[in-house]
Amino acid sequence: MSDEDLGLPDADAWKGALPDADDWKKIYAELFRKDPRHLRDKATFDFATQEVKPATDFFEWAQWMENASRHIARDEVSGFVVSTVFLGINHNFFGKGEPLWFETMVFRQGTDGNLIASQDYDQFRYSTVALARAGHACVCELVRKGEIGE
Repeated sequence: MSDEDLGLPDADAWKGALPDADDWKKIYAELFRKDPRHLRDKATFDFATQEVKPATDFFEWAQWMENASRHIARDEVSGFVVSTVFLGINHNFFGKGEPLWFETMVFRQGTDGNLIASQDYDQFRYSTVALARAGHACVCELVRKGEIGE
């Protein structure tokens, strides 16, 4: 019995009905960019309103991460740099407690002004921008007192 006898379309007709490789890439990209599994731990930060905004589009989030200045605060204190940034990814990987969107890190500053990349001293993570700003100020004071570093 032939395909035609079974009511099936011609095999060549099927080939024309399927998307080509470029079409599949576009279809996959559209599905991926809105997939909640890829977005649930990602956000942007609105500096005007001071709000963490959940990501709704993976590609828009990635562009924001690439182009935005994510610094909340940055201070040079006693030969160290104290830097607080919005991470863009919730670093509470275990899902218990509040999301951790912000991080303060302390780096040694070299004599040329560059950061010595291999010597990060401490890091602290926070769930809100208010906690991040307060934490940044506390860390700066601890560095001044010599309790962090050296």
